[in-house]
Amino acid sequence: MKTCLLAILILTASAAAQATCLDSLPTHRAQMEADYLKSKDSPFDEPMRAHFTGFSYFEGDASFCVDATFERAKGEKPFDMVAFNGKSLPFIKYGVFRFPLGGTMRTLTAYQRRDLPPAERQWVLVPFQDSTNGKETYGGGRYLQLDFPIRARMTLDFNRAFNPLCAYDAKFTCPVPPPENRLAISIPVGEKGYSKDH
Repeated sequence: MKTCLLAILILTASAAAQATCLDSLPTHRAQMEADYLKSKDSPFDEPMRAHFTGFSYFEGDASFCVDATFERAKGEKPFDMVAFNGKSLPFIKYGVFRFPLGGTMRTLTAYQRRDLPPAERQWVLVPFQDSTNGKETYGGGRYLQLDFPIRARMTLDFNRAFNPLCAYDAKFTCPVPPPENRLAISIPVGEKGYSKDH
């Protein structure tokens, strides 16, 4: 009886977390677009900003808001992560997320950038590729960014997957998702490929 009750509570908590993911999605997207337009590092010039009507997104899907466990990496050393333009950026492996998706347990590695002041690197980057790349989404992959604190159990919300800046302007240096972050599944949520018509 206690086991059944615990299972019901876990399922209820998971469903509530998924609902919260979708409830906050419009606000998250509006804030992200506003930040892109006002940032001094915006990839959009003034004419593009004047005609910007928003990014293109998949419909939100609660099944891609997944419950993940996180294991912190130990003994890792900084390394240069290759970027799309041939340059590189210093990162360190921060840890690994494990989560069920598409009937299979999957993993994604999170990285922390090392060339920023400590106060500006209170987040981890999860660059990934999936089967939508080069079709509905940017060919090089997309990113998830998670702010600290990173806990042992967290929600990964793929509805918040976004394009790297180099999807809009090749002048930016954007990390290529490492091989371990290439998912053999389609992730049809989050931001779609960018078109200058938007």
